[in-house]
Amino acid sequence: MAVLEQQQAVDAAQNLLPTLRDSLRQRRMRLANLDSQWLVASSASVATASLASTLEDLAADAPVKINAMQMRADTTTRSGIVRVAVRVTGVADVTGLAAFLRAVDGGEQYLTVRELAVSQPEPGAPDSKPEMLRIDLLVEALGFIRHEAAK
Repeated sequence: MAVLEQQQAVDAAQNLLPTLRDSLRQRRMRLANLDSQWLVASSASVATASLASTLEDLAADAPVKINAMQMRADTTTRSGIVRVAVRVTGVADVTGLAAFLRAVDGGEQYLTVRELAVSQPEPGAPDSKPEMLRIDLLVEALGFIRHEAAK
């Protein structure tokens, strides 16, 4: 009787194998898509630097003039998922700010604007002078720390 039960278990496992392979294939495809949307790096500091570089490129295209960047990374994580952030301080007009926010939100990577402060440094400026806004925003992203990314 035990041999019959073992044979039935083997047959059931063989019938389930194609479903499991398909599930694994789909999971690998989803993970491959996430690799292109997350910051894959060898450490949290490298992921933060990558985020800062991405934001510099987006700001240059917007156009936004970046005055300062402050990088934040959770350096206690050795491998796995980590949250990284960059605080950007700069100057832009309304159109440049809108283009920058659209690029941050609509890009290939998952980026999130957590904080946004906009102020006008010269509220009494004459109408002939272009309006410039001081912007201060915090952008966060998820990074995946993979040690072989350094190789």
